[in-house]
Amino acid sequence: MKNHEEALDLLNLARDDYKSLQALVEMDLVTHVVFFLAQQTVEKSMKAVLALNSVVYPKIHDLVRIAVMLKDNGVEVPIDENSLKILNPFAADCRYGLPEVEFPDARKVLQIAKSTIEWCELIAKEV
Repeated sequence: MKNHEEALDLLNLARDDYKSLQALVEMDLVTHVVFFLAQQTVEKSMKAVLALNSVVYPKIHDLVRIAVMLKDNGVEVPIDENSLKILNPFAADCRYGLPEVEFPDARKVLQIAKSTIEWCELIAKEV
């Protein structure tokens, strides 16, 4: 039960990040914060799925490593590795200095975040 509560907490946080991300993109206020929120939405969604599967995960922000953990535990991740790599530079560490990468397309990262959170919500309903 503790894992389920943790997963729901993470999912709710991911939903909040996504709502903020969506609003910023719709208002065309595209800064590094948009990409940070997209990364956080994906990270929290994937960690929620790990928790739903009773997988203990380390405090990491690397989306590719988190996806590998999911796959190693029999969970298929619907987001391709290249999409995850696009968001990786915008993890929590970027809050203290911008990564030296070009900003990706904001609408693309919005779609990546949306797909990931919808996948997580579907899995949460099944549990």
